Parts: sequence; C-alpha cells; structure tokens
Amino acid sequence: MTLAPRPDRDRYVAFAFAAADLLLELDPELRVRFAAGASQNLLGRSVGELEGALFLDLVDPSDRRFVARLLDSLSQKGRHEPASVRLRHVGSRQPKVMLGGCRLPAPKSNFYLTITLLHLAATTDSAARDDKTQLLTKDSLVNRAQELSAAGEATEMALVNLSGISALNRALPPGRSDAIMEEIAAVLRAESVGGDGAGRIGDEAFGVLHSTGALDLNRLQAELDKVTNAAAENTGIRVHTKVASIDLDTSSLDERDAARALAFAMASFAESHGDDFTLHSLSDGFAQLVDTTVGRVADFRELVRGDALTLAYQPIVRLAGRGVHHYEALARMPNGGSPYEMVTFGEQVGLAEELDLSVCQRAILALGKSAAGTRIAINLSGRSLQNSRFLGSLEKLLEDKLPRANAGLVMFEVTESSTISDLDKAANFLTELRLRGHPICLDDFGAGAAGYNYLRRISVDFVKIDGPFLKAAVAGDKRERALIRGISATCTELRCHTIGEMVENEGDAKIAVELGLEFGQGWLFGKAGALPPG
Repeated sequence: MTLAPRPDRDRYVAFAFAAADLLLELDPELRVRFAAGASQNLLGRSVGELEGALFLDLVDPSDRRFVARLLDSLSQKGRHEPASVRLRHVGSRQPKVMLGGCRLPAPKSNFYLTITLLHLAATTDSAARDDKTQLLTKDSLVNRAQELSAAGEATEMALVNLSGISALNRALPPGRSDAIMEEIAAVLRAESVGGDGAGRIGDEAFGVLHSTGALDLNRLQAELDKVTNAAAENTGIRVHTKVASIDLDTSSLDERDAARALAFAMASFAESHGDDFTLHSLSDGFAQLVDTTVGRVADFRELVRGDALTLAYQPIVRLAGRGVHHYEALARMPNGGSPYEMVTFGEQVGLAEELDLSVCQRAILALGKSAAGTRIAINLSGRSLQNSRFLGSLEKLLEDKLPRANAGLVMFEVTESSTISDLDKAANFLTELRLRGHPICLDDFGAGAAGYNYLRRISVDFVKIDGPFLKAAVAGDKRERALIRGISATCTELRCHTIGEMVENEGDAKIAVELGLEFGQGWLFGKAGALPPG
C-alpha cells in the first residue's frame, strides 16, 4: 500500500534539512527516538545505532552540564537559540556544532533538536578562558560584545555577583568545588547568546551577553540560588546572588572607547561586589558611566603623552656592601596623585600599554643623560606583555634609542598587578629581551599565587620579594621566614638574584641578609629621586 504524499510534512522536513545536518527527536528521558541525517560524520554512528541512546552520552563531557541546562530550559521557554557545543565522536575528534531545539507545550512532550556542523573557521577558538570555569575572560567577553555590536545585534549584559562563592569553594573538597563552578558556568552559558557569551569578570562576578529582552533575570537568579544553596548545605556558608542588566547601546562611541567603557563598567561591578549596583541604577547609570570613562580616558592619554607625568628613581643596593646596583623607575603623578590608581584604571580600560611605553621612553631618555654605567629597572604590566602592538613598539624603541651594547643597563620588571593569561606569549617576548641583553626581574613575589607559576615558566635574573611579605618575616612570623628562605634557596638553584622591598632600617636589612636575600630596596638606602647626573 502506497502512502499518499504529505506535502506539509515533506516541506517541514526539507526546511529542517536546509538548516541542519542532523535531526533528532528525544523522549522526555532524553533518549533518541528518531534520527535523520549525517550521524556517521558527526558521531561516528549510523542512524540506527542512535536509537535508544541517551543524548547526553553523545555530547562531549565538557559540555554535558551545559547541554543538560539547555534542554531543561526548553520546558520553560519552548525553544532556545542555536548554541555552540561539542559532540562525542566515537573516533578521536570532537566536532563542534550548533545545537538548536524546541519542545511543544504539551505535557511530557518530546524534544526536537537540530544539529549543524560548524566549518573550520568558525570552530577555531582563540578566546582566552578562565581556567576554573572555561568561561570567557573579561577581555574576551568585551571582544564578544563588540562582535555582536558589529553584527548589528541588539545586546544587553547581565552582571552577576555571587558573594560568598570563594569561601564556599575553599570549604568544599576540590572535586566538589570544581563541579559547582562547572554547574554555575552551565547555567550562565545556557542563558547567553550562542551558548558562549558568558564570562568571568572577577573572583565572584560574571557577565552574560543576551539578546535584548530575552533573559528573565528572576529565573536566572533562582537557578543560581538553587545551585549554590544545594552546594552550601551543611557548610554554614551562604552565597548571596545579585543580578543586574545593562543595555550595551554605545552607538555614539567609536569601537575602542565603547570597549573601554564596558571593561570599566565590568571592573567597577566586580570590585563593588555588586553592592552599589541595582537593576535600576545600573541601567540608568551606564550612559553616565560611559561618559565618565571616555573623559577619564582622554585625561589619561593627555597625562601619558604630556609633561605632567614624571619619573623618580629609587636605588636598589647590594646588601653585602651597600653599593648601588641599579635604580627602579617609578611614575609620579601631578599634585601627588596615586600612581596605583592610574595604573589600575589603565589596565581596566586597556590602556596599560600606553602608560608602560611612555615610562620606557622617558626612562631611556633619562638614562642617556645620567652618569656612565647607571642601570635602571622599568616596570611592565602583565597586560602589556600580552599586547602585540605594545611589544612591537617596545622593540622599535629599544632598537632606535638603546644600542645593544648598552642593553644590560635596562632591566624590565614584570609586575603582578594584572594576571598574565597568555603566559607563553609573555615568556617568549621576555626571552627575546634577555637574549638582547636585558635582565628580567619578577616583581612583588609573594603578593599573589601567580608568582610561583611565573617563576616556573619564565626565565628571570632577579626575584623581588613583596614588601609586606618581608615585613611579616621581619616581625617574627616563622612561616613567612621559612617561605622566604625557601624562595632564596630556589633562586640560588635557578641562578637568579633576590631583592627585598621595604627595607626601612638596619634591623630590616639584618633579617633580609639572614633570610638569604642579596639586594635591598627601601628608605634605608634612599628615597626615589633623580638619577646621578652625567
């Protein structure tokens, strides 16, 4: 018996295959009921082999929590926009696809999924990601927002603060802590544009890019509360969730200023722990924040390029004989302003490289007018070391203004004010500087956990012990003394020298020597001033 043609059915099937490579129907338990299309190419299995398979088993393990969240949301939303996920091919490769889906409103209805293979150009992911959650970093999230804006998509950003999540992670066993952060990331990704528009912008702060009006903030907060409350049970820790959203309409700004304004807004939110931000104030205040940021950017650039910014030079001496080894170049603001605040703002809005390059230019010029043999150290931000434009400009400056024979007179200090996410790129450039003859110093060692990782990956000539770290040892903290002795011994093994900061009196200097430090910096040896004249 021949079935009569069904034009409507055939038409819908044709439309589906025009937009997708594989069609799947899942039952309420998420098992495959029907499959049609390129299953062999995408999964290494025939259509017949898929029948009865649990769909989540067909997804790469790294994306299973996320896909489970997407499917769960279909019960409430009815459909979700296509999201980027990885499948689990029976072979070695893991194809990246766009997964779309819908679910009819009837009770216990099935799930209908479309799967489209992304071509190679679309699967190349160069975005920097947070190690713990695999969400985008703050800078990558800004770049993603710019891409959406350039494509003409109306976009908003939800800002999420999970106050107490750091304490909860410390209280949980490592495996459980990782699982909670993966679940939080899955919730955020499931609400983001394309499934990959969520980022971590602080220890407890996150951002979620979403289409205008597409996100239910109350539902998002409820989902996050559900995850964190379950994790915190019996720990005595409470995680407080705050969510706000801003319209990213920066059409009146050029692309770079818009990016800086957004970066500064995210940094401000993260630093405030969400305390000063409400949905109403943040939405209304973003335009004002944009204007303020653009004005501060202009002031920053005028300062960096003008004569108001000056440098002072503090001596670093050899503790054994008190002879000056070199001087550290320190930025000085007009009217006694805070250099730290200027550096922090520059890093937040992507202008750190302009400040660093300006300091390099001024310091090398001053070196040319100083006494023969004078050596200086110049600070380089972690952000600058990841900026290709800055690296090229610094190379040109050194080639033009500092003969290679004098390269040893200029040391570069790697500061930990901004974490280096692309450590390979930074390490390669610093290696090139060392080959040119420039000593490299790792600054503020002990101020953060990143220092040990930097020491493992970057070849350096000096390690500078953070001032408060040394002060605690001087005050008698046995643990800190043991740690500094260990660092000194490690540096000796690595054939690099140690410098102690904040050596303010003879007692400090004596303890520094006992702990194995070779050089000292502090008011005992002199405040920052001018270089010795030539």
